[in-house]
Amino acid sequence: MLRSLYSGISGMKNMQTKLDVIGNNIANVNTHGFKKGRVTFKDAISQTISTASGPSATLGGKNAQQVGLGVETASIDTVFTEGSLQTTGRVLDLAISGGDGYFVVRNGANNYYTRAGNFYLDEQGYLVNSDGNFVLAYDSFDNTLSNIQVPKNILSNTFGLIGNLDETKSPINFNQTVYDNNLQEHSINFQFTKGTGNTWDVQLTENGTTLTNFNISFNSTTGEFSFISVNGEKVNSGSFALQLDDGRGGTVEVVLDLDFNNVTSVKDTVININGAGSNKITLSGSLLYEDPTENDAPGDPDLTSILVTDGPTPFNIGLDFVQGERTDSITKWTVNLSHTTSAITPATLELSFDNITGDLVSINGVSNNLDEFPFNIDVNGDGKYESFKIDFSKLNATSNREFVFQPAVAELQEYSISGTGDFIAQYSDGSVRTIASLALARFNNPEGLTKIGGNLFNVSENSGAPVFGNGGPGFGSIESGKLEMSNVDLTEEFTEMIVAQRAFQSNSRIITTSDEILQEIVNLKR
Repeated sequence: MLRSLYSGISGMKNMQTKLDVIGNNIANVNTHGFKKGRVTFKDAISQTISTASGPSATLGGKNAQQVGLGVETASIDTVFTEGSLQTTGRVLDLAISGGDGYFVVRNGANNYYTRAGNFYLDEQGYLVNSDGNFVLAYDSFDNTLSNIQVPKNILSNTFGLIGNLDETKSPINFNQTVYDNNLQEHSINFQFTKGTGNTWDVQLTENGTTLTNFNISFNSTTGEFSFISVNGEKVNSGSFALQLDDGRGGTVEVVLDLDFNNVTSVKDTVININGAGSNKITLSGSLLYEDPTENDAPGDPDLTSILVTDGPTPFNIGLDFVQGERTDSITKWTVNLSHTTSAITPATLELSFDNITGDLVSINGVSNNLDEFPFNIDVNGDGKYESFKIDFSKLNATSNREFVFQPAVAELQEYSISGTGDFIAQYSDGSVRTIASLALARFNNPEGLTKIGGNLFNVSENSGAPVFGNGGPGFGSIESGKLEMSNVDLTEEFTEMIVAQRAFQSNSRIITTSDEILQEIVNLKR
């Protein structure tokens, strides 16, 4: 049997392989991050008819005589040249430019690698690819990989402080967690020390290191907040830039905005009266729930001889404040109104205060007319009623409970990704937070990576272990708003297709020609 038959068969089979690779390249011409393949060939084993011999004294050297037995596939390579960048304008479309890096994604416990950077945020804020694989971040400080989660809401460093400063407990300490621009937690200790008058010195520390000092002043009569004094300047709320230990041998700045408007400094219940002698009385001040003088019985007025005028006969009324029920959200006080001879309608009120703000929220379960609650009284007993009003809205209720920090909630507004892969989010409170830095991976032999579908590569025995890093020299710069296109060149592919087709055709001619020769041999016997 002619050897050329089998040579032709091997040529046709290997050209089919080349056409298969070309077809896959063309099919993926619009696949982002796709790396084209190519086929190289080598000759198959050759049959030696005669071996070579060296020259002698009487005869020159002689070359070997060999007949080749066809062609084999030498390699099917993945060509990792960088594809062109397509501008999309979408922030989460990412491309790697000028480097050999790969994005790292995770499915379960397995990490895979890709150049396709069309990423998305899922319902929980995790950065994922189109198949739901988690896109990973890399922390070069502790050499760890982690999922990237972008919080849609965060606790801001803008705080409203709620509570009462009791000078009998000075100094008062409490801790509050704040977050730096990398969303790392820091525990800040606040220490309040009673100063002169109704002022308090405040010191903020972290791990024993003083961060800042300032003073807060309160009304000497009502105990309500007046102002903050920072370096001699009086302000209503304080903004403090703190230099905190970032835990990595450096510092990070954290800005705290503190609102003390709902903080009081009282040790006894203090109620002030304005408008005495008119028909509109205004009460202001603080009701201290722990005040022992308020543990009295109805009929023992705390305020007496409030002069009221709404007609020809001025009269005095008495008010008695009695502690009521206290729940997690509401503190109640009962107010009893009395006159020496005449009944007042209504004679008893139930005031409800919000435990967080200390503000009055309702009277007898109704939130209307808090600033001008009406009363009637028959002073002379002649059936002729006079009316007056009391403004309770300026009262607040406080207690010696632990301080409550009420952090504002900031919503995610927009985000961007830097060339080094930093995922930067901006929130509604104006803060800018670096959520994470995208991981990139490099390999000693990227051509040794194994394609597993879905635009993903996996390591192999010949690729080498991944080296992780962030965007920069060697790994490449991350371009936001762009995607890497396939590196398939259609002109080249169609040219290679023509070459493969002609080679296939030529090998088929070898088979048909060999067949005709065999036919002639058969025809020798008639």
